[in-house]
Amino acid sequence: MEVKGRKNKKGAPLRTDFGLGGADIVTLNQARDRALEYRRMAKQGLNPRFDARQEAPAFYADLNTRKAMAAKALMCTCLTGSRTGEALGLRW
Repeated sequence: MEVKGRKNKKGAPLRTDFGLGGADIVTLNQARDRALEYRRMAKQGLNPRFDARQEAPAFYADLNTRKAMAAKALMCTCLTGSRTGEALGLRW
């Protein structure tokens, strides 16, 4: 999908590809609805990936309030880019 009004480093229209979720998690109708929502955002000049990043501070604040070790492992995985198995295998 091309984001209206945005250009990449070479001056061409910004093209962004999205994974909508695996077939075992997301139904075909859900994927179509999400794709339509992303297309509408792109036509307005919004980058759906960037807009999703705006929710990250609230997500991390919510994780900080949880006492479960799984929340800490998830935060570690997100912040370091490690694999889930690596974070779960850490000695805390």
